[in-house]
Amino acid sequence: MDPRGEIILKHWKHNHNAFLLPYTSPCDVYDEFIRRYGREALFPVVDTPLGRLGCLTCCECMFPELARCTVFNGAEVILHPTSEFQDQITETTDFLKIARAVDTVSYWVSANIGEYANAARGLGASRGRSLIIDYMGQILAATPPGPGETTTRATVDINMLRYQRNRSISSGTVRTEMFSHEYAAAKGGWRSNLWLDQPIEGLDETRAVRQRNIRENYESGVWPEPACDLDQDVVSVRE
Repeated sequence: MDPRGEIILKHWKHNHNAFLLPYTSPCDVYDEFIRRYGREALFPVVDTPLGRLGCLTCCECMFPELARCTVFNGAEVILHPTSEFQDQITETTDFLKIARAVDTVSYWVSANIGEYANAARGLGASRGRSLIIDYMGQILAATPPGPGETTTRATVDINMLRYQRNRSISSGTVRTEMFSHEYAAAKGGWRSNLWLDQPIEGLDETRAVRQRNIRENYESGVWPEPACDLDQDVVSVRE
């Protein structure tokens, strides 16, 4: 929202939250989404006095394509509202955010939750640790880990970012055409329009698609099979 209270940027989440909730992403109704909102709504960017802002949420930091596509549309600052809890990969998520900032030569502003009322995961389970990361991967500001409410701040120097984009080795060197061919030929990818004609009814549907995609990699020989039960949904451990 802008200072007048008007919505100027709207982001539809692309990747599911660890398959714990059943919902539809733009990819799942791709043709209808494009018809209604246009391609620019897939990775929207808004020009503001603070710079050009884009948005990704929560576990979308795990998918470099999302950050790259948002920056392809002009984003200079990625806003990242997230809901991370304390577990064994908390430091890994920090590294992911740093990598995305460096990958795309952009600022990354990650706002995590602290304690909140009626939290099913427990009052102390929310991770806290909001971050502001610059385009060189430096953490400019961070809140303490753990529950509670706090704020932090840092200088976002858009002019220096624009200067760095002119110097970065990744600027102007992304092999987009080659990558598009490789992605088109890849096995086990999530297909578009899965729920275009029939709305999703439950979580089992999304998990079944995920398992099918994984099996496609095994059956094609792209991935060697592990020595464990392939029917086990490891994501469900987090429940």
